[in-house]
Amino acid sequence: MRRVYKLLFLIFVCIFLFGCKREANSPEDYQEALDSIKFDFDLDNINNDVKLPTKTKKYDLEILWELHCIESDEENYYVNCASLNLSDGTTSIIHKISYDGNYDDRLFGRATLVANIFDKDNNYYAKEYTITVYEKIPSLSYTIKQIKEFCSFEASTYLEATLTIAWIKEATDNIYNIILTDGNDHIFVNGAYYNNRYDLKNGDKVKVRGMSSKYNGCPVVTSNEKHQCSVELVEKGKNIYGAQEIAYSDFGKIKTSDSSVYLMFVKFDGILKEKNDGSDYSYYIEGTKNIELIVNVSNYSFNHNNVANDKSAKKYLDSYVGIEATITGFIFANTDGVWEIIIIPSEIK
Repeated sequence: MRRVYKLLFLIFVCIFLFGCKREANSPEDYQEALDSIKFDFDLDNINNDVKLPTKTKKYDLEILWELHCIESDEENYYVNCASLNLSDGTTSIIHKISYDGNYDDRLFGRATLVANIFDKDNNYYAKEYTITVYEKIPSLSYTIKQIKEFCSFEASTYLEATLTIAWIKEATDNIYNIILTDGNDHIFVNGAYYNNRYDLKNGDKVKVRGMSSKYNGCPVVTSNEKHQCSVELVEKGKNIYGAQEIAYSDFGKIKTSDSSVYLMFVKFDGILKEKNDGSDYSYYIEGTKNIELIVNVSNYSFNHNNVANDKSAKKYLDSYVGIEATITGFIFANTDGVWEIIIIPSEIK
């Protein structure tokens, strides 16, 4: 029986010890409490309203927050951070720096965020954090028609859109060339960053961010000195290949000024030939009945923009050299009357 009582006593002691939280008593305890504060956002990149922790992780002490502007100096101009508010003085930073439409110079401000905690005698202890707050980026979602209109302007414009991948190839490590579609039209994305471990595929829906531009007179989304073009996965999808059938001779009838031809997805019969003249293009296509017109195979057709770097594609293409086949690809550009096609090697039949 004694053993039972002893066991019950030990259980009671354990419950008491673990059930009672140790209270902060010394200045060191209060400093530990301040150091235990955790944020669920990046202090150096606040671009939306954020919630502040209300209590310290250690000792569970209530926090009173303050926000102070950092004055601009000759070298650094900061937008007036007084436009930031602390909601109720305790819980939230309400973001009020407004977007000015100029993405080359993003508005930002710096402020000092101060956490205050109090002991039983109402003495306070404080810890400061320097925060950087950027203007809110508006939610943009353009159609490809709108994107092409921006690309026709002299000045480059920041763009965002949620579109579907029609074609994708790796240009360098984690940098991709992509053709995107909204179901009605296509746009070429030149050199977008995306971590390749997530394995983007044709048919996946992505959010693209970049700048409007032109390449060989054709509209593209790309990077500039201040903004890296990027894509992020929104939703996995299914293969969407479905080309329009044309005759090889139709390439001679297409007007180079016809913008609707740009990135037209086509399927046609031709004979794949390999160049050995040191030119930029390793392959070209002849018609089955007409060898006067030449359609070049764009280096964009291959990983890392070079057929020599895409061994699987080269092996596949070599098996079709000199053979009449059905070739699928995107009409990309015209140089001196010669059409350049981004082909899909695996779709050659």
